[in-house]
Amino acid sequence: METDVPERCARKPCQVICSLRRPRRRISLAKRRRGWRLERLPLTTFAYTRYGDASHLRDLFRYNEHMHIQPKDPNLQETLLNYSQESDLVKRKQLEDGIWQKYGSENTAFVLDMAGFSLLTRKYGIVHYLSMIRRMQLTVEPIITSHGGRVIKFEADNCFAVFPDPTAATLTAITVQHAFTSANLLTQEDMDIHVTIGIDYGKILILNDDDMFGDPVNRACKMGEDLGKAGEILITKEAMDMIPQDAQIHGKLIKVSIGGMEMQAYQIVYRMDGEEK
Repeated sequence: METDVPERCARKPCQVICSLRRPRRRISLAKRRRGWRLERLPLTTFAYTRYGDASHLRDLFRYNEHMHIQPKDPNLQETLLNYSQESDLVKRKQLEDGIWQKYGSENTAFVLDMAGFSLLTRKYGIVHYLSMIRRMQLTVEPIITSHGGRVIKFEADNCFAVFPDPTAATLTAITVQHAFTSANLLTQEDMDIHVTIGIDYGKILILNDDDMFGDPVNRACKMGEDLGKAGEILITKEAMDMIPQDAQIHGKLIKVSIGGMEMQAYQIVYRMDGEEK
């Protein structure tokens, strides 16, 4: 996404080479004779510059900090940078374990995606679809929290949430589908909200309380955004096996391809009140 550069940054630019690696303390004599010098910028970034004032680079980096380019947690930022620069495998593993110990947990990933974005925005414009996204958010969040879940973020027409177990996540998904099916009875067809939901369980990194990463998140995203159809709930076999039988949650076994790997999953079977069994 393009951003306007502050007026104070519009100075005569200098030639620059930026590096995330820790540079040597000295610049070679040949480079110094050609006008190169070393500049340290924010975000632990170094730049070799010549023929100009490098202060505009520092201004630009400070400006981008307000655009939330850097993580909010400075300790995490520094640890990730150290990890990328560390060549010793043992030390890299220690850094990785430290990140998982501080930010990782066993959770159920819940990813919801709205259907029909391209068609509706092309037909009515983006404001129409943004209004539907807002209705989705207001409907989904209280259902998630009432089932013991936590919304990590709303991103575009997606909802990312975590639950302590797959049972709560699946019951939430069913309730969400019921809620939208009922709400759609009161709206015109082009205002109806249809969603797909993907669910998986495993180790997840939750960063800054507003983002989540990990294999379960990737698989839930793939099922919720790409593989599922409107109105479907897809859950990995591993997560489905954790749901007790007395929960009376049923699914149809299917095969899905995620990251080039074939794996088993379930399409949750649910029905609306009043439908025939």
